[in-house]
Amino acid sequence: MRRAAILSIAAWLSAPALADPWRLDDIDKPNWLTLSGEARIRYESLGEQFRAGGSGGDQLLAMRTLLLAEAEAGTWTLGIEMQDSRTYLDDNGTPLSSSFVNTLEPLQLYAKRDAFGGTLKLGRQTLDIASRRFVERNDFRNTINGYSGGYWRGPAMDGTLHVFAVAPVGKEPASRSGRDANAVELDETEWGRVFWGLHYVRPKALGSLQTEVFAYGLNEDDRESVATADRSYVELGGRLLQAPQASRWDFEIEGAYRFGERSTSSGQGADRALDVSAETLHAALGYSWAGPWQLRLALEYDYASGDDTPSDSDFGTYERLFGTRRGDLGNTSIHGPLTRQNINAPGARASFKRGRYDGRLHWRAAYLASDTDSFRQAGLRDPSGQSGDFAGHSIDGRVRYWIAEQSLRLELGGSIFLKGRFAREAPGAPNEGDTLYGYAQLTATF
Repeated sequence: MRRAAILSIAAWLSAPALADPWRLDDIDKPNWLTLSGEARIRYESLGEQFRAGGSGGDQLLAMRTLLLAEAEAGTWTLGIEMQDSRTYLDDNGTPLSSSFVNTLEPLQLYAKRDAFGGTLKLGRQTLDIASRRFVERNDFRNTINGYSGGYWRGPAMDGTLHVFAVAPVGKEPASRSGRDANAVELDETEWGRVFWGLHYVRPKALGSLQTEVFAYGLNEDDRESVATADRSYVELGGRLLQAPQASRWDFEIEGAYRFGERSTSSGQGADRALDVSAETLHAALGYSWAGPWQLRLALEYDYASGDDTPSDSDFGTYERLFGTRRGDLGNTSIHGPLTRQNINAPGARASFKRGRYDGRLHWRAAYLASDTDSFRQAGLRDPSGQSGDFAGHSIDGRVRYWIAEQSLRLELGGSIFLKGRFAREAPGAPNEGDTLYGYAQLTATF
């Protein structure tokens, strides 16, 4: 494994040598062909566990390389993007899920063209819409979600309308042994699951105020290869945004309500249906100062409902499906204690940007929305509610610096999770101190 890691690092370091200064658009190539990409390497270290059954420290070397090629073919544009995501230095205690390993995989394979006044994209693709809280092209995570289907984006009523219907792509390898070996296995589309959405964005509805309304849905049925919770969800919501600007207050509020049905488990066979009623909310109020540091301070709040009575016929837990969590709730990867599920979290944020530098410092006080529901990322639950509802304080920050502008960026960051009563006393909670996490990352864009 050590030899493989060294060879992979050497390959990563040689990737930017394709062009000087590391831009593929400088290569002599046909004018109908466009090339772009990214190579990233990140070392992470974690001390003291917060996950159920965890003990000791952990480390990970995560590497991700992306290469996108687009070719003009008459009225169509054909695209293919390759993703190579690998990890090293992990051990049996590392939570090595599909979020980490996806080796030599066609992440996107699509055809797109102008249609119905906008752009139609068909095939395997990634999605990234508005705030990204409901569907995102993953950034910090080592692998990126892919989908198979159709997506249209175009102008509508002085704004932009997004419409899509897709099936998520299941990442391979699915086995722990395959991930440990960075095995090459092609992903498969999960055709028994359909994810759809309508999302309308109007940038200047009232002066400079941006307004959004949206509907998302998920319909899934068990297949032999993929067992699901047979969820049938519809989610309705909206967003108001006054974007940050120097010497001015800004705010954001985005919320959604989800309803429908799901089964009690993801196994195949007879299962009683649960009535779903769940909601989520994000709110922020900030102020930005003029000057070279572009300092901004903000108060923030995130809520996602939990299930108060696990044994009844209702399901009140809001499940994060395909949206981001890092931007609002802190660093993820082998850390990431907070997610948009059963959470009630006020907090604050400070950020700055000056020249080639930018950074942020972020704090959240994380409570459970329901003390009888689970602390999702830790895998902890106390159905009796006797462990209280305070999970802990999450503090994280990062600083980024462009070594070569728009080509090579260094990022350093870290987190502290100060455990609250629930994280210390819930059944199965690790008998360890507060969690410390740090990382160093280098990204080349070419």
